[in-house]
Amino acid sequence: MRRTPIPWLATVASLWLAACAAPPAAHRVDRDALDRELARLLAPHGATLRVGLWLGEPEHVLYEREAGQTLPVASAIKTAFLIEFFAAHAGGLDARPAGFAPLCADPTHPAFAHFAAPLRAEITRDLAHASVREVGRAMIRGDGVSNGVYNAAANLVTALLGGPAALTARIHARDPDFASLVVRRYMLARRESGDNEASARGLAAPFQRLLQASLAGLDDDTHAAIRAVLRGSDHAQFGEHLHKSGALDSAPITRVETGAFPNAGAAPLIYVVMLAQDPPARGSAAETGQELGRLALALRDAMLTAVVAAPR
Repeated sequence: MRRTPIPWLATVASLWLAACAAPPAAHRVDRDALDRELARLLAPHGATLRVGLWLGEPEHVLYEREAGQTLPVASAIKTAFLIEFFAAHAGGLDARPAGFAPLCADPTHPAFAHFAAPLRAEITRDLAHASVREVGRAMIRGDGVSNGVYNAAANLVTALLGGPAALTARIHARDPDFASLVVRRYMLARRESGDNEASARGLAAPFQRLLQASLAGLDDDTHAAIRAVLRGSDHAQFGEHLHKSGALDSAPITRVETGAFPNAGAAPLIYVVMLAQDPPARGSAAETGQELGRLALALRDAMLTAVVAAPR
């Protein structure tokens, strides 16, 4: 079974060699036409809307817009959580670790102290005796669990990996291109310590490594297991779709769409859309969130529509 070495020097060297040997991009984008379409979509939303966009292949950037800007990331950061969680339990993804139950049953732990008693009961029922793989699916897909348990699964993962600061350190140690991903708090917790944040470029990087099966320290089986959890509904044009979104309806109102298409023609495609806006003076935050959700999907679709095969 192949395993990628984890020392940072070997990682940097391998990425440098890969970049030097990278073939030309398999896709291209009409940037002028895409800029016009994005301007049309963004015009009604005003200057207070912050936007980060990234579109590319595992080895090539096709389009960027404010892609280095750090924005709230909501649940889209859970892709990085999943990588660290499965890396820590590689070879035992179907095990049911005994450590889950005492954490889920502890009402004083900061991962769960902000949840009401009925939700804590749900957490114990759904997660205390789950397998590593089942907790990963609950955290990413939310299959068969409530929204509260979906977020609590991420908090269980964060707690098991040492808390927000320790999880951030793990993510940063995995790859230098993950440096913008920062975990500051547990999901649904109060935000005194700030938001979990990332840049669009930073959110693209885990998908780039997943599609190259080049995450440092992970074997092929663990790469495949992560991809299987991230797989959502297939796309009509590009087929298999790895996907993670994020949403916050408190200030700043946030919508994030991230994903990848492993079989998009001659090379895979990866996209990131990040939107953040302060609550409006009039109207509800939920209505604004719904509007931003529609806009995020429209921006994603505009970027994908602009992609064509590169001439050979």
